Amino acid sequence: MLYSPNGEPLNGGPLGRPTCEEALSHWFERIDIHHGGTISRDEFMADAQVQFRRMDIDGNGYLVSEEVERFRQPYRQQPASEVIVPEQKADQPQQDKRKRASKHKHNDDNDENSQSSDSSDPVMAADTDLDFRVTSDEFMAHAQKVFATLDSNQDNVLSRDEVLARCPKK
Repeated sequence: MLYSPNGEPLNGGPLGRPTCEEALSHWFERIDIHHGGTISRDEFMADAQVQFRRMDIDGNGYLVSEEVERFRQPYRQQPASEVIVPEQKADQPQQDKRKRASKHKHNDDNDENSQSSDSSDPVMAADTDLDFRVTSDEFMAHAQKVFATLDSNQDNVLSRDEVLARCPKK
């Protein structure tokens, strides 16, 4: 599944199967509300706030992995019966908190811009205190870091090329 820099599903289900470049370009155009060819930090953070509210299905002010999965389900390419969430396996023994949380944490060896399946979850990676939930504050702080990572020339705006650099090289 392809995600926007703020964790929004960009393909699957009703969205079809656009390429990474097509999906991120469409997202870029939608977020660039002033149509100036760049996304300001304010535009990016406004998108992050909207995305958090959309994912917070129960409105309690934080996200848990099951809630994020429910939000993403309509975008899955495969039938729901084939989706396996490791934490939900009945026969899986309980692991200690840090070991399970490491699934959500960025691996320093991984490219944070990668859209590959082995990268950490773009939403649950914001769980900095490892309590298996992402508060609005954590999500927004993570969005600030993502913006800084994407802003490769550090001009405080994102160009289309900076955003498209998230796509895997062909």
